[in-house]
Amino acid sequence: MTNILITKEIFELPDNYDFNNYLAGGKLGAFKADYTPTFVIKFTGYAKEWIKHHKWAEDQKILNENEESTTISFTSAQEEKVFEEVMKWGTQAEPLEPQSLVEYWKEEITNLYKKINTIVK
Repeated sequence: MTNILITKEIFELPDNYDFNNYLAGGKLGAFKADYTPTFVIKFTGYAKEWIKHHKWAEDQKILNENEESTTISFTSAQEEKVFEEVMKWGTQAEPLEPQSLVEYWKEEITNLYKKINTIVK
């Protein structure tokens, strides 16, 4: 913020104001959008246990759980933030839906592979 001006004006929130209305059901930050796709993410390794105890959204559900993996689904208006969270888990997280996230993830992994091959000799 720059050029802050202090005034005598007082802003009061409306009685029916609820900050949660701006989260679109997610726990990844405040963001409001008309489109909230369903995400399906498969976790392996340590992440498969971790995700069972941590919610990325209020409507998060476990779709499949076995010895090898835990697959969750949830809705979110923040595809970029979901992408960042998936990337944090490296090979332990694989997006399955929506297709736009899967393609973005594949493109990023491919570009990382290309980059590492130009650096490593």
